Amino acid sequence: MKVILIGFMLSGKSAIGKQLANRLGYQFVDMDELIVRQEGMPIKDIFSRYGEEHFREIEHQMTQRLATADNMVIATGGGVVMRDDNMRNLKAGNSFCVYLKVQPETVLERKNDDSRPLLNVGDVRKQIEELMSRREGLYQKYADMVITTDDKTIQEIVQKIEEELWNAYKAS
Repeated sequence: MKVILIGFMLSGKSAIGKQLANRLGYQFVDMDELIVRQEGMPIKDIFSRYGEEHFREIEHQMTQRLATADNMVIATGGGVVMRDDNMRNLKAGNSFCVYLKVQPETVLERKNDDSRPLLNVGDVRKQIEELMSRREGLYQKYADMVITTDDKTIQEIVQKIEEELWNAYKAS
């Protein structure tokens, strides 16, 4: 089984993923961290030097490598859902996909640096709302579970995911 965490940037995928993997005894993989390590530069530098399309291709290749993963919690990048083949790769095999939903206000509160190239614009709130609007239907489409992260602790979210995983296991 692999658990795939999807959602907008700053929704908590990495922090929740680490805790969830620890609780399940699974390996934790942060796709963005893997890309940074592989490319030897921060994501914002990949975007500025090579463009978003190049980053998305690297991200796609990463989903191909993770297609056969097992006993793993995968924190994806916020835009991974924009390509259907990415999600087909990630959901291959025995998988459970959790959409960590976040409100624009929370993203604004959590954004504390310039490491998110898609948010390094003049009107950040407008950009967040536009990106969320384009992605919301896709997050919903691929999710086996949706949980709002704005007003919950990491521990509360991890517990809810564990309960849902257990319920899904019992039902199968």
